[in-house]
Amino acid sequence: MRLITPLILITAINTPALAHPGFHADLAAPGSAVQHFLSSPFHLAMIAIVLLALGVLANGIRNRKARQTKNPAETLSRNTGRTH
Repeated sequence: MRLITPLILITAINTPALAHPGFHADLAAPGSAVQHFLSSPFHLAMIAIVLLALGVLANGIRNRKARQTKNPAETLSRNTGRTH
């Protein structure tokens, strides 16, 4: 996990902008920006990907915490190499 986060950041920084075609000069008003964001299939796909990633992350955290609270002695021995 310590290696994945920097790799994701480096990849995100080094990729070109994924701009979709279209006129964006009319997005100065907040209402039109929200309407554009929620009506564009490109933006909806990005929202879906982010929500899916957050769901997977939350599920992983929840499962890890459930394992730790289920048997703390086993988790401790697994992490330190000691047995009780």
